[in-house]
Amino acid sequence: MNHLLYIPVSEMWGPVLAGAVLGLIYLYLLWQTIQILPRVKHRGAFLFASAVLRLFLLIFAALLVAGDHAGKFLLTILAALVMRRIVLSFVKKDTVNQAEFAQKSTKNKLNKKMKNKKLSSNKKGKNSV
Repeated sequence: MNHLLYIPVSEMWGPVLAGAVLGLIYLYLLWQTIQILPRVKHRGAFLFASAVLRLFLLIFAALLVAGDHAGKFLLTILAALVMRRIVLSFVKKDTVNQAEFAQKSTKNKLNKKMKNKKLSSNKKGKNSV
């Protein structure tokens, strides 16, 4: 079968694995961008250049993996996007858990402060009478 998008199952694993690795590299470069960002003078231009560079590298590497086969190219890009989604879902879940913990911790601290203020104001009120 010579269909443009047809890929035999035995030839799918290369593009899928390459796409997964490309997705991880994409996220690593994004992480490095975020780490460098506070030290950069022109942050908007830096973010734009970083996004363009990451996208260019992803497409270029996918084209290298796929050769002249459109199906392999699409499979590589799809695998990179799926890997990105998987990693971000884990990171987001962990970030949400940390944020909830911080929020509960802050509420507990505020409650303790309010109780301490009430106790100290009650003591002052009793001492003045």
